[in-house]
Amino acid sequence: MAKKAQTGGDTLGDIAASLGSLLGNAEKQWRAWQGPRDAVVQAVTDVRDRAAALLSEMKTAADAAAGKGSKKAKKDKKKAKKADKKKAEKAGKKKDKADKKAGKKAKADAAADVSPA
Repeated sequence: MAKKAQTGGDTLGDIAASLGSLLGNAEKQWRAWQGPRDAVVQAVTDVRDRAAALLSEMKTAADAAAGKGSKKAKKDKKKAKKADKKKAEKAGKKKDKADKKAGKKAKADAAADVSPA
């Protein structure tokens, strides 16, 4: 019986040694591939970032060539136009009021000149 227990122990020890060797080789291969993989990932990331930047520049240039601006610029322009229109209306109303007042004064002056004193 001692013989079988020793054989079983050797078998278990052999399995553990083989497993350790297998895991060691797998880690070695993983480390060998990790460096080149990281380099490829970095290169692809750089290409993606550069492409995104170029597309953004092209969109901006195309919008400028087509006379389009950003949404904020359009909104600001519309706001300024509306404010200018309000100012013009207000100035027109003031002018009308001043003209009316001047007309009343002229009428009063003319009536004063015509009436016997």
